[in-house]
Amino acid sequence: MRDVFYISASYCNQCQRIKREIVAPLVEKYPGHVSIHENYDAKIGELDNRKRVNRVPLFVVEKDGVEEFRFAGELSAEEIEAIVNYDGEVLTLEEVRG
Repeated sequence: MRDVFYISASYCNQCQRIKREIVAPLVEKYPGHVSIHENYDAKIGELDNRKRVNRVPLFVVEKDGVEEFRFAGELSAEEIEAIVNYDGEVLTLEEVRG
């Protein structure tokens, strides 16, 4: 399984809607694989050290701790589930979006 990190900000209305309607239910469904990071924490620091986190909402996808891609904007619940459950070697956003 892949890990999806959702980076948001408390002041961003779009971020809050995506968190509430799309991501939060998936955190419960895929514990340890889908997570929300709203305040600067160790994970955001790690991601920021790799490549600057300068936009929200932001989704970061990792497999075995290696970042595969980032997507600034909105992903659907179905797209996030497809990412988490994708069992191929390398995944791109183009594959997720078909």
